[in-house]
Amino acid sequence: MPGKTVSVAGRVLDLAYNHGLEGVAVSAMGKSAQTDKEGYYALEKITVPANTSSMPVTFQKENYAMNKKMLYGIEDGKNYSIYADVKPANLVQAVDPSVENTLTAVDSNTNQKVTVTIPAFSMLDENNKPVQDEVTVAITLGDPTSQNDMKIFPGTFLGTEPQSIVPATIESVAFFSIEATAKNGGKIAKFDPKYPAGVSLSIPQSMQNKYK
Repeated sequence: MPGKTVSVAGRVLDLAYNHGLEGVAVSAMGKSAQTDKEGYYALEKITVPANTSSMPVTFQKENYAMNKKMLYGIEDGKNYSIYADVKPANLVQAVDPSVENTLTAVDSNTNQKVTVTIPAFSMLDENNKPVQDEVTVAITLGDPTSQNDMKIFPGTFLGTEPQSIVPATIESVAFFSIEATAKNGGKIAKFDPKYPAGVSLSIPQSMQNKYK
């Protein structure tokens, strides 16, 4: 069965400064493009399987939190517009992956703080081998009560009450993104589950006031 062919175009804004952002990598179903000086991009002739009605569009730039948008109700031959925001990291720091590292990022606007402890040799490459080169870690904090930060929020999460099978929305009180890139340009594929990272994440001031 032949697939569908669609195109996607739009603009990416820097969430902190509300202007178009150059050099954002935009990708969908194997197609990719870079935003121009004004933040505009175009992905043309994207092939989507015939039985697929949705697809993710990913927005990535170094030292920014990745954003992902879902496009639903895909129809063959259509042109779609997706506008997205990406938020700059609150902390960018080079680390030696052969030793334990403790990093703290702070967002003074929301009174949020996250401390991440990364064990030695716990960052793995695509071959599941410990990364040896220097690694740059970027941490971005997010406030679910902020209209701006909700633009990069990863989604709605569902759970069930005890003795119930009916899903209910889980209230999100804080979130953070962590991206790690090796000095040679390679992405860190994952953290070794045998040596889990430790995370201490404070909630935004608005939530602190709510739950006093």
